[in-house]
Amino acid sequence: AALYLVLTRLGLEYITAHDLLTYHYLTTPFLFLAVGIILGEMREIQVRKYQKLEFEFTGLRKAHRALQGRYEALNQVKRELSSRIISQEDTLSTLYEAAQGLRSLKEAEIYPAILTLLSDYCAAESSSFYVINNDSLNLKDSAGDANHPRSQVIALDEGLMGQVLTTGETASINTMIGEDDFTAQAGAGILVSVPVSLTTGELMGVINIEKMPFMKFNRQNLRLLELVADWAGSALDNARTYQKSNERNVLDEFTGVYTNQYMVSRLDEEFKRAMRYGIP
Repeated sequence: AALYLVLTRLGLEYITAHDLLTYHYLTTPFLFLAVGIILGEMREIQVRKYQKLEFEFTGLRKAHRALQGRYEALNQVKRELSSRIISQEDTLSTLYEAAQGLRSLKEAEIYPAILTLLSDYCAAESSSFYVINNDSLNLKDSAGDANHPRSQVIALDEGLMGQVLTTGETASINTMIGEDDFTAQAGAGILVSVPVSLTTGELMGVINIEKMPFMKFNRQNLRLLELVADWAGSALDNARTYQKSNERNVLDEFTGVYTNQYMVSRLDEEFKRAMRYGIP
């Protein structure tokens, strides 16, 4: 508008500045201004709409990312549930086979069967079984990572296993409140330690889980570990009772002759008698 007035004044030299400000010459500049205002407002409206849409788009993108994360998590859970449903028959057959292993009356055969149960049903990638022997814990069997640091003999009051034997309850590394305790247990490499009791309630050892997937390290799986430990205690108690009963038998149930254990005990008695009375 200003440019139009200047050009008009330069093109018509006879027009004075006062005449230039009359209605006749100001109509066009006012139209320029009006059109400019209208176009500016239209542009501002579009800018505000764009900014609003951009804000909504940013919010939707964040919501989309959150939904995508939830979808991936739900999809993972769905795949896991599907695999569980599909493998129910296999699971039942595997459970039956594992139960057969725990029905053994030989104590040495029960330990690997228990660790197999932990691997199949508790997702234990590395585990071990310690049994109380006098004033220490002795390693009976282990499974998983062969390079995992395991001591053959451990004091009864040492580490996470010592805590389990003291309290008689399951202990896991996330219950270590003190920083020093946590660091020590993390170095020992034990995630969960579960007590194993005989049917009389007497503690006879502990089961350790040294490695397992993070998603399986939950309350439900810990409860399952306790059930397996209870099952193990019953199986070991049966095996030990059978062994003691078998050792007390004088005659072999199949052949009817004296058993080897009876011969050994009698030889021991006669040797001690000879030493006591000084006879050959």
